[in-house]
Amino acid sequence: MLTSGNHFEMTRTFSDMTSVQSDESGKNFSMLGMLLLALPAAFTFGLGSWQLQRRQAKLNLLAFREDQLKKDPIPLNIITQHNFEPGQEFQRVLCEGEVDISKTRFIGPRVKSVCGLTKKGYLMVSPLKPKDGSPPALVNRGWVPALWRDKWLADDPVEKGPVHIRAAGVLRGSETASSFIPDNTEADWFWMDVLGLADSCGLPPSTPLLDLLTPEGELPNLANPPVGRTTEDLVKFSVMPVGHLAYAATWYALSGALTFMCYKVFRKGQRPRTHR
Repeated sequence: MLTSGNHFEMTRTFSDMTSVQSDESGKNFSMLGMLLLALPAAFTFGLGSWQLQRRQAKLNLLAFREDQLKKDPIPLNIITQHNFEPGQEFQRVLCEGEVDISKTRFIGPRVKSVCGLTKKGYLMVSPLKPKDGSPPALVNRGWVPALWRDKWLADDPVEKGPVHIRAAGVLRGSETASSFIPDNTEADWFWMDVLGLADSCGLPPSTPLLDLLTPEGELPNLANPPVGRTTEDLVKFSVMPVGHLAYAATWYALSGALTFMCYKVFRKGQRPRTHR
């Protein structure tokens, strides 16, 4: 026969079991919550650290470019008579000769913005036959409107006669194409591949590439292509070091907030429950 005392003991036992199960469920939920917060916290902390590494890499690149641009310019024949080395990139070079416009290649498309005016176009690369008879070089004469490429492909180039230039430029290497950029073909050049361009133009693999510069004191003018680069352009990146610092601060702040939330969940899971 079930007495009132037995009924009380059974009720209390059931209540204790329910409390234990509730505590276990709460702890499991707390551990799951901590895990869901800890992983993003670690990931965002890693992103912040990566942005600091990117910032330092940009600072090193800027220091290298600025040091190279401060050096006195050298004649082109000093470069063409020797193999180009990566440590020579951004060295200023003086060149004079005739541009072989029949072997022009257009790299792009590239967007050019000057004084708020933005247009689609291409970089114009051609072989240069130096005046002194030294080995040839490739010259990136600068940005031209898309119409120049269209007319060149239609055998009606904008420049019809021999083009003689006397200018300063800087030594450049090949660009590094991302996985999203298509491979270059003989008809379409999407990124600057110096070896590929030299081979396409029938030049030796050691042929250097020069980016021609806008003369000192002149501003780029989209109405007068080709539009060369300025020395200021060469020490600019789409994301400057201060930008990487801002990104790092953002990621670290988010990581800190997630870590604090993780701590709160942990504390809540450790707090003893009182049973009535």
